[in-house]
Amino acid sequence: MAPVATLPTPARTPNPEVKSLKGRVHQGPWSELNDIPDPFEGITEPADPSLLPEGFPAQIEGPGAWDGPELEKRPEEWIHVLTAEELAEIEQNVESFENSGRPFSEINKETFPLSFFSSKTLPGLTDELFDGRGFFLLRGLPVEKWSREQSAIAFLGIGSHIGLRTPQNFKGHVLGHVKDLGYDIKEVGVRPYQTRITQSFHTDNSHVVALLSLKQAKSGGESAIAPFYTIYNHIAKYRPDLIHTLAQDWYGDWKNEHGPNEKPYRKLPALFSHKGKIIYTNPGFFASAPRHEGVPPVRRAQWEVSKAIQSLAQEHAIRMLMQPGDYQYVNNMKVLHSRESFEDYEDVNEKRHLLRLWLRCCPPEFKGWEYPEILDTERVYSTFSTADGFEHTYPLEAE
Repeated sequence: MAPVATLPTPARTPNPEVKSLKGRVHQGPWSELNDIPDPFEGITEPADPSLLPEGFPAQIEGPGAWDGPELEKRPEEWIHVLTAEELAEIEQNVESFENSGRPFSEINKETFPLSFFSSKTLPGLTDELFDGRGFFLLRGLPVEKWSREQSAIAFLGIGSHIGLRTPQNFKGHVLGHVKDLGYDIKEVGVRPYQTRITQSFHTDNSHVVALLSLKQAKSGGESAIAPFYTIYNHIAKYRPDLIHTLAQDWYGDWKNEHGPNEKPYRKLPALFSHKGKIIYTNPGFFASAPRHEGVPPVRRAQWEVSKAIQSLAQEHAIRMLMQPGDYQYVNNMKVLHSRESFEDYEDVNEKRHLLRLWLRCCPPEFKGWEYPEILDTERVYSTFSTADGFEHTYPLEAE
């Protein structure tokens, strides 16, 4: 990757709350975890690995089992600063597509060709995304001189070389927005990305999630990503019973974002061993799922493993304050992400704002994995289908 010496990542801010699993402060929808004892309290010796579910390894080896504080010391390994040649190609395509008058829905590999970037740079980045650490960050898109439309064209265009875009909510938004809209997280249907509260570590309902930073907050809003494989290794080593819990069915509340022919919740395991890959699927809003008829109460073990995941994610996360023009890609199947709370500007034009894409990455058209069929039938990695009345839209502002 290109050197990053001229554009260093922000220094990590020490946080005394992440030194041990004890006394962690969990905020927002995860505040219930404050009452759950440390799942590893009093455990000093590894458990018998034979206690793990069949097909699940004692440890996951390789570059996906990383440690954030160590990676923060080596930003050149995961940040690619766009070169002058790459930027020229991207800007040429932005201008060409904008002048064509075509709708955003027609942005694809053919209408936004990146012959140099896709042949020289992209293969190594997608290898990292699926076979390596599970994330990367592009730096240097000139969003501060571009219009919102031009930024969206570049965002969608580059993303079209990595996966197939999917809608992100019941409104059919293909081009998503992460921005505080002043909503109350306690209201049914409100998602954390529409507020300024701290987000818990989670994954999204897509193979890959991409974010493009347009504006930074006045203060705070630090992005964090955490390695699920490192988390898995610790849990499997000391609490293999909690791997069983993850591999069992979980109920997740759709928060009123379900189709007319769907149940208001989903039911499936949070963890899969499939064709040589360990795949983590965020249980979603499991805490509120019992509000629906037919959904059982949340089990104690589910709270325990949730606390373990959140606490270990805090400990091993890599943190970054995304600059305008930073473009982050994260593999949702093995990397979790979160965001710290923030203070925003009063000026609506200066408020913290990121664009978001959800991508399906299915071979052979794109680099990716083979996925359990249930993840599609339960719409974990599927779309809000137009057949169910969802219109796919590309709004330029959060709504």
